[in-house]
Amino acid sequence: MTQTEDIDLLLQDAGSLISKYEHLIDRVIQQHIDHGIFMESDYEAVRIEIENRLPNQMLYLYRREGTDVFVKTLLVKATQTVCSYFEDRLLLARKDPEIIIKYTGNLSYHIQRYVHNKVLNISDAEDVAQTVRERLLNKLRQGQLEGFKGDSLFSTFIYRVIDNLIKDAVKSRHTGKAKLDRAEIKHDKADGHSLFSTVSNKLELEKLCKLYRRLLRLLKENDQLKLELCIKIHYHLQLGPEDVAPFGFEEEVELELLNLFGHADADRKESVTWELLNGFINTFENKITSSGNLWKWFVRQRNKIVVKLLFLHFLTDTKVPVVKKMTEKEEFILAKLADRQVSKMADEWLSIVMIEYYEKK
Repeated sequence: MTQTEDIDLLLQDAGSLISKYEHLIDRVIQQHIDHGIFMESDYEAVRIEIENRLPNQMLYLYRREGTDVFVKTLLVKATQTVCSYFEDRLLLARKDPEIIIKYTGNLSYHIQRYVHNKVLNISDAEDVAQTVRERLLNKLRQGQLEGFKGDSLFSTFIYRVIDNLIKDAVKSRHTGKAKLDRAEIKHDKADGHSLFSTVSNKLELEKLCKLYRRLLRLLKENDQLKLELCIKIHYHLQLGPEDVAPFGFEEEVELELLNLFGHADADRKESVTWELLNGFINTFENKITSSGNLWKWFVRQRNKIVVKLLFLHFLTDTKVPVVKKMTEKEEFILAKLADRQVSKMADEWLSIVMIEYYEKK
């Protein structure tokens, strides 16, 4: 009954809904203060921003995510968004480079779309990412990001700028490469040769996604839930209530998980991400292990998926069974993934498949 009452309040009297859940709103604000995102002295200004923006933000999320999601979950996510907006205004006002770091944390994965569409070589992706970061920083210093009016979220504005900069960087790279003669091109290809850069131009994402779905079914239910959560967080994919509900957490734990990882553009060190995630996984499995063990487990599972996808993709018999056990040839390739550079390329390659799979799921 509370859910129905909350929906009625959201649609008819959002102010009363905000008053009802003051404690949740304050908890989100306090987390931002504790993490140094803004100061105690900013509290009142943040509350004014929340009162002005939270009703519309919650209505937007409600229409986007449907009636099944808990209103309290929507409230937390909407409060996060408003707090992020407030932080953006502070950083932009003082031309703090931190705002560039915040919105380029998942830049490499965004650029992978251009790799998938064969517009960019995978070996050039990091160079393009660095070029985009430098140009964004210059725009910030020169006041060119102040074209943001503040009517919408800064994230909407900055991602449009980033997308245009990526297109410009890719175009400039193609223009420069067009000047190379045949010998230089041949040499460049030889230097950049790898299993993943070679195969990436031949992959059919739709088939790979189907194979990935079949591979997931080989895992125990708990391992599948655990792996998919790790993948979505690792590859900076949007995490929603439907991703955390199957874990059976208490509602407060669900809200905390979404509060930490609900935004794909969350800016934190990778080690901190895995430390935080490990706490939830330990709760789910009712055990105590280190974040290092979780990372090793994830890497093993990821590498097995990479190898299986590569081998199964080239099988002509579509009825061939997908089995969990690794063949001798697969074990050989799996061992090669222990190399740090190869592992990095595998990670970049798999991110293309994961983005395609989870965004169309």
